[in-house]
Amino acid sequence: MQLVPVQRAILLILLCCWFLAAGGQTCIETDDDRLERAVREAIEEYPFLSTGVITITAVNGRVTLEGHVFSQKALDKLDEIVPQVEGVAELRNFVIVSQGEGETNPIVQDYGYGFGG
Repeated sequence: MQLVPVQRAILLILLCCWFLAAGGQTCIETDDDRLERAVREAIEEYPFLSTGVITITAVNGRVTLEGHVFSQKALDKLDEIVPQVEGVAELRNFVIVSQGEGETNPIVQDYGYGFGG
């Protein structure tokens, strides 16, 4: 069955409306999205890590962490578990240890090393 020009135009308009309603984003999940989700899930397995604020960004296997945690133990755990997540080729950890509201410890770790060859 072929669509007549009017039907094609209506279908195109409906698809454009759907696309715009989705905020200009489609439902297609990228490899970077999947890697960010996998890292987030790995972090969420450790309740003491979820008390901090951590932003995860993945681009072509390079994972960048930013934000803060409330202990050196939590920071060390991030460095331990994130590289083990499948698909992580490199970790850049800019997470800091926060001592309390408004106070931060200048511990910033930027390893910038690759994993898995």
